[in-house]
Amino acid sequence: MTIKTTMGQLKQAIKATLVAVNSKRCDLHIKDGQVYVQATSHSGFCRVIVSTEGSSSDIAVGSISVHAANVIFGSVAADMEVTFKPQAKGIRLRFGGSNLTLVHTDAGEAVNDLFEVTTHCTGKTLLASATGAQLAKAFDTVQYFAAKGDVRQYLCGVLIEKENELLKLTATNGFSLNSVTSDVEIKKEGEFQAILPSDAAQAFDMVFKPDDEVDIFQLGTGDTRRMVWKTKNICWLTTLVAGAFPGYRSILAGETSPLSKTWNVARKPLAAAISRVHAMSGCAFH
Repeated sequence: MTIKTTMGQLKQAIKATLVAVNSKRCDLHIKDGQVYVQATSHSGFCRVIVSTEGSSSDIAVGSISVHAANVIFGSVAADMEVTFKPQAKGIRLRFGGSNLTLVHTDAGEAVNDLFEVTTHCTGKTLLASATGAQLAKAFDTVQYFAAKGDVRQYLCGVLIEKENELLKLTATNGFSLNSVTSDVEIKKEGEFQAILPSDAAQAFDMVFKPDDEVDIFQLGTGDTRRMVWKTKNICWLTTLVAGAFPGYRSILAGETSPLSKTWNVARKPLAAAISRVHAMSGCAFH
């Protein structure tokens, strides 16, 4: 029996997996009567189960690149029906009178072995539970303050930690610093700190829907720690940045010194002034 879904569901699953691990290709799997999209890179692992109708007892795998997915699926309407049929060497997709056979391309066992622990997508330590909207809001601004390509790898990520039982996020590029306390409650006892890579920090609003219920787990200890972000149909494992995040609390403490002063200014005039100075100086920081 064939399995079917809509093009919108398929495109969303492909986009989420590719963005989550910053990969250029993903695999479509048919197994146990389900269709899921999976992508793996040295940044992590992501698997998204596609909502489908029908079932199949066959097992099949097909691969597609991000370029091919954009070209082939980009102009297809979201409500277009897509059927999946297992083949000897891949998966055949049918939609709108088109037939597309995806052949499996092995990504290499070395990479897959790094994330063997995700086979059942279970975490050992529950850190927190949040909605997709909460996570997207928390990472909305802080992600832009992380360094891009700095040799100090600990700056190329967002520090996530526990403060007053809540999830706190901090990022700095060495010139500017941003710190945000979210409304996500940390359930883990004791202290917690980790540096999430910039690519992952930028992906939350594209991986999760606003109403998704996300459980956040920690795997391993020390330099082998990983984080798992799990919903009923998404398993996303992220690596963490090694090294210690620089001390920043003394900078924030300066806000309360007798020499500090608070100025209230309108947002638009301030943004215009910064843009003009930036245009004349050609310097990224002022």
